[in-house]
Amino acid sequence: MSASWYDVLGVEPDASQDEIRAAWKASIADLEPGDRRFRLYNNAAEVLLDADARTEYDDEVGVRPAGPEAPAEPDDPAEPDDPAEPDDHEGLAESEASERSAAEPEPGRPRSARRGRPVPGWLLAILAAVLVIAVAVVAGFAFKVHHDTGQEEAAAEAVIEARQAAEDGMPLVFSYDYRHPEQDHDRAVRLLTGDQLSDYEQLWDDAILPNLKQSKGVVSSTTVRSGVVNTDESGNRVEILVVLGTKQANVTQQTDLTLPMTVTMVREDGTWLISDICAEGNCDGGAAPDESSDQPSSSSSPQSPENKPNR
Repeated sequence: MSASWYDVLGVEPDASQDEIRAAWKASIADLEPGDRRFRLYNNAAEVLLDADARTEYDDEVGVRPAGPEAPAEPDDPAEPDDPAEPDDHEGLAESEASERSAAEPEPGRPRSARRGRPVPGWLLAILAAVLVIAVAVVAGFAFKVHHDTGQEEAAAEAVIEARQAAEDGMPLVFSYDYRHPEQDHDRAVRLLTGDQLSDYEQLWDDAILPNLKQSKGVVSSTTVRSGVVNTDESGNRVEILVVLGTKQANVTQQTDLTLPMTVTMVREDGTWLISDICAEGNCDGGAAPDESSDQPSSSSSPQSPENKPNR
């Protein structure tokens, strides 16, 4: 006999939804999404955590939760075609057997049916009240589990979106060309917010734009790699470590730089924007990336071709 979905998750056929969910999460906890067993456990949970799908599956494979067996209907006794006339001894024995049979309950029937006692109405009322309370508690717990799971999934999706936005946006903030500076400026400011936007505007006017025109500078950047540093519970603020590969060139020289920076991404009206850029080693006085400052550091803004970061 092949293994059932219950066997895959290691639960009994009469396991509750909570027991099945717990067994499923424990089974996939240490597996990578590409693992064959990961998909197998997910398939089992998809069937067993859906009430209709589980019922259909139980009917298909003949799996039933353990429960009381229905009483077997006794076969009708075969009547002899020509019964013989019993003698006195046989008649006495049959009479005694009939009396014992009438006194003893019929096997296979519930005890209450044998005794013929009615169930008190007050007991039925109590059992009904307990059942209603139990259903309400289970429904409330199921809603909480579903709600918590939904929040976790939403937070995980937010981190993925924030990381992608940081990988795409940071090279645009750190790239500009003396031949079309206003276009590069407008593209960058659309990705910034808060104090970081103010700092960028000031640096652009005071340093970047003048140096671009004077030195005919060109700066191009690409994301080399990135990683999640920290995130808040709401999923609306995520810190990403972004490593940029930057090429700076002007009329006299060309320089290749690697710039690791901690970027704070915030979600505003459904769009991820850069609210802080902190150069590695200068975050909050040299703190580790996961303790990056809420205030921009002096080296957190894009560098002009003439203002290269110290290495």
